[in-house]
Amino acid sequence: MASAPSAEAHLDIDSRESGSRLDRALQRLLGDGQRPLIMRLIRKGNVRVNGRRARPEQRLAAGDRIFLPASLRPGTVSQAEPPQAGIAPALLKRAADAPILYEDDWLLAVDKPPGLVVHGGSRNRLFYTSPSPRA
Repeated sequence: MASAPSAEAHLDIDSRESGSRLDRALQRLLGDGQRPLIMRLIRKGNVRVNGRRARPEQRLAAGDRIFLPASLRPGTVSQAEPPQAGIAPALLKRAADAPILYEDDWLLAVDKPPGLVVHGGSRNRLFYTSPSPRA
């Protein structure tokens, strides 16, 4: 593995992480919940290996030094648990009105009305409510 992540800006890679992809090594070291942030910061060039921009598929070697931007450093304010977003009440109402065609312990089949969003995405902002501001 690598040196334990701390509030410091760098991770030093040892022989146990040698040969691992950058994105997967960071996921193991920082947690699976950080994957979207890790991928975004690598692609923007904010995560550097030995002072150079890196790609997610770059293989690490023992002795490599990974620079972590502040948003990936454990213990920083930006690492705090993100606010939870829920499903919009209007969407829940529409989904609750969909007729159930079949239901058992493993399967639920509904007659989905046209236009009802079933997958969230960048163009489907109605799927999630905005997170409540932190106090």
